[in-house]
Amino acid sequence: LVTVHYPETAQANVIIREINTIGRGVRNAAILKDEAAVQKEMDRFAPARKVIAESVEKLKKAAQSAEDHALLQPLLDSQTAYYAVHEKYAGLLKAGKKDEAIQLLMSDYRRLFNAYQAATVKLIEVQGDEMAREGKEADAMAGNAKSLILGLAVAAVLLAAAFSLWLTRAITTPLKESLGVANALAEGDLSVKIDVDSTDETGQLRPAPASAVVAPATLMTPA
Repeated sequence: LVTVHYPETAQANVIIREINTIGRGVRNAAILKDEAAVQKEMDRFAPARKVIAESVEKLKKAAQSAEDHALLQPLLDSQTAYYAVHEKYAGLLKAGKKDEAIQLLMSDYRRLFNAYQAATVKLIEVQGDEMAREGKEADAMAGNAKSLILGLAVAAVLLAAAFSLWLTRAITTPLKESLGVANALAEGDLSVKIDVDSTDETGQLRPAPASAVVAPATLMTPA
């Protein structure tokens, strides 16, 4: 998001700033009477246009899709038209035709200047809307990821609880059976039986009571 749209918005803002620099110079050059002062204002034009050209090139490089190029095109078209009338205005000033320059300023120049500025502002607005939209999408994705992590955590807890329950039963059930046999033997019941169905530690423990059952029973069997 920041990598794509913020630089484009930043460059468009640079263009707006330099357009306004040119605009102030044009206005002042029309008002001032001193030729040296007029020339000073006109000297603002070239540096400002250089900065604009650099920003436009960056915008062109940043345009990755047909939609990006289509969005940039109105700015480029309005820039071309504005620069043409600006050159005409500057030429009239250099020729000492200030009255004609002022007439041009109040008609075509102002219209094309406003169109150029509006196209740049539109680019900023669209990029701002795009950043806001993608920001919402990023928030939604973050929320989904958070929900997924929470769900996995709950599942892990439940799985751990189920495993713990199974493990507890796997240990305690054979022990209870062995204890039952031992208690029965203590009470003199030699008929108890115990089934051994595992080879783990608890399975190895269970034959002990079974052997105790077999031994007395063997002793009591008539020869």
